[in-house]
Parts: sequence; C-alpha cells; structure tokens
Amino acid sequence: MMFGRDVRDAVARREFTLSIRRWSRPQVKVGGRYLSAGLVIEIDLLRGSASAP
Repeated sequence: MMFGRDVRDAVARREFTLSIRRWSRPQVKVGGRYLSAGLVIEIDLLRGSASAP
C-alpha cells in the first residue's frame, strides 16, 4: 500500500497506528515488514471482515 507524503510523515511520528484497506484477498501478512518511501511498516494484526459485493 502506498501512502502519500503527508500520511507517511504522520505514520513516522506514530500519529497513525491503524490502516483500513479493502482487498479481495489479503496482500500483507502478520509479521511482514514493508518498505514505503524510506519507512518500514510492520504488520502486527490482520483482521478480516464481511465483504460487500
């Protein structure tokens, strides 16, 4: 997932700790670390929900 510069800066300051994304199937895994413009984002929880058609 790509974040815009303003969101990346807020993530780096730990102002955001949650991101909600709709996928047809998971694109990340718990424990995974993802590089986004110099930041390393680590997934520590992945929760599914009912999807809308």
